[in-house]
Amino acid sequence: MSGAPECRIIRYTENVPTETVTMIAHTNQTRDRLLIGYRLLPLLRKANHFSQMYPLIDIHTHRKEPDAAALRSIRLGTDAVPSDGSLFSAGIHPWDSEKADPQGLRQLETLPCAAIGEIGLDYAVSVDRTAQREWLVRQLEIARRRGLPVILHCVKAYNEMLPTLRPFDIPAVFHGFAGSKQLAGQVLKAGYYLSFGETAFRSSKTADALRNTPSDRLFLETDESAAGIGSIYERAAAIRGVSVAELAAEIRKNYRKIFAA
Repeated sequence: MSGAPECRIIRYTENVPTETVTMIAHTNQTRDRLLIGYRLLPLLRKANHFSQMYPLIDIHTHRKEPDAAALRSIRLGTDAVPSDGSLFSAGIHPWDSEKADPQGLRQLETLPCAAIGEIGLDYAVSVDRTAQREWLVRQLEIARRRGLPVILHCVKAYNEMLPTLRPFDIPAVFHGFAGSKQLAGQVLKAGYYLSFGETAFRSSKTADALRNTPSDRLFLETDESAAGIGSIYERAAAIRGVSVAELAAEIRKNYRKIFAA
């Protein structure tokens, strides 16, 4: 088509100058390491200033048109599964545990998702805890069978979440972390990742957790925030005392480690 921008498929591991990238590809693999397809990520389309300078990873967003390389979160039973090649995670949210349809589990067995999630435990809401635990475990079993990481929603339930997760031995990202440095330490000691969003800038204790999280266990996200991912990176970089470029590079390494291994 005349006037259309060139679209090239590249791998994250290629050394391609940032300014030449218009699209980036993700390889989604099964536990048997069979290639099942590419997920094209609009990287610079409608991107903000920071995305133009440094490719940014948004590990958890509910936006239909993210402004960076993003993992869209699909809430089964509520959200439509993307048909445009977007990279996405999918799962039965703990809030939906009492009304969840078992068909959702059958979907998770075959959906071309890059991760299972968001799934988890939320003990701050009046949803039956036994039901939450049952749906969590069943989805962790699927993630283990498929060799996929999980995106976790955990509120006031870390004492139960961590021992529940341990036997599955799968990569896990605790999204929207809003706890203290001490709580973060428990998650990190167990070998998992923390993702911070706008809530980290509203609490000094969570900002301290962000400041002290090792760079090789860190992700950033927009979630449902109106803030752009570039703004999240800028503020997180300031808290950590590094440049946006350095922070973006570290998070890209983490992404490759658990999503493109």
